[in-house]
Amino acid sequence: MRGFPVSTWVAAVAAAGWWALAAIWLSPYREPLLGYGTAGFLKAIFLQAALALLFVVLAHYKRRWLAGILGVLALLFALPLPSKAGALVRVENRTPVPADVTLSRGDDPKRRVLLSVPVGQTIRYRTAPGEYPESLQVVLENGTNRLTTTVIELRKSKVVLSETNLWLAEAIQK
Repeated sequence: MRGFPVSTWVAAVAAAGWWALAAIWLSPYREPLLGYGTAGFLKAIFLQAALALLFVVLAHYKRRWLAGILGVLALLFALPLPSKAGALVRVENRTPVPADVTLSRGDDPKRRVLLSVPVGQTIRYRTAPGEYPESLQVVLENGTNRLTTTVIELRKSKVVLSETNLWLAEAIQK
């Protein structure tokens, strides 16, 4: 029984290399709140690997026009060009103890981020760019305190945590 032909190995190595490049290119956009979640990230890089494999197979079988069109399509999909910039979320802790604030999407509560805020400090969390509406509702929770706001409000304000409440305060732009 013979081994795999060289062309099969070339296609497999090319697809694996393109998959690795796609994973590196798209990794800054992997973030559970506004960017890629784990499932979206895996779908994007596996799509890239499938396109690369199909490109190599078409090129091997002398279908150069199709391979060229597919190559351009793969390069266009590889460029991480989200339509919306990430948001800078600022959370200030005015309680006497360190606090954990959960930040989640209103439309998908499983997509969440846990922010640990030391006593008397303000932390900054920058979300990844992504495809989301500016009016997307975001829910912040700390114990029994809960605040529902939008991404556009988070861009303009900072979240303040006290012993009794969570609220939005005007942020000083730096």
